[in-house]
Amino acid sequence: MKKDNRTTKKDYAESKYGFQSLADLLRFIDDETPDPDRLHAAKAMFFNLISVDTNSGNETLKYKLFHLSKSLTATQLAILSAVYNIYKRDPNHGFSGGANAWLNEVSKEMGHGVKSLVESEEKALEDYSLITPRIHADRSGVNPNNCRFTDLGIKFCERLADYGKELS
Repeated sequence: MKKDNRTTKKDYAESKYGFQSLADLLRFIDDETPDPDRLHAAKAMFFNLISVDTNSGNETLKYKLFHLSKSLTATQLAILSAVYNIYKRDPNHGFSGGANAWLNEVSKEMGHGVKSLVESEEKALEDYSLITPRIHADRSGVNPNNCRFTDLGIKFCERLADYGKELS
C-alpha cells in the first residue's frame, strides 16, 4: 500500500465541514460499498477538503466537490476523465462537428468508441454543472471552449488529478 503524503489539517474535525465530511465519507463507504473509481473520487475530494490550504473562501467549494464526487457514477467519472485528457491536450478544441464530434472524441478517448454510452450520461453531467449544455434549437452544437467543461468541472478534474499525482 502506498504511503499517503498529503498535508491535512490536524484539527480538521473542528472545521466547518470537517467532521460532517468524515461522517459522510464513512456512511458512503458503509451504505453504498462504492466501486474503486467512486471511492477514489470521494477520497480525493475529502482529502482536498481537509488539506491545510483550505480556508473559509474555498471551503464551500471543496465541500461541494466532495458531495459531487459521491453523486457521480463510475461511468460519469470516466467521461470526465476522458474530457479532462482532451482538455489538457487542447483546452479550446474546436469540435467542428458539434455535439456528434464531441461524443465521438470522448468515446474514443475512453477506449470503447460507443457514443451512446457517453450521450446517456451527458444530461446528468450538465445537471451537475460540470459540462456546458448543448446549443442550437436541435441541440446539435456544443460550446467548444474548455472542451465543454464549466469552471466547476475543471476544478473537479484538477483536484482529482492532483490526488492521483500525490498517490504516485
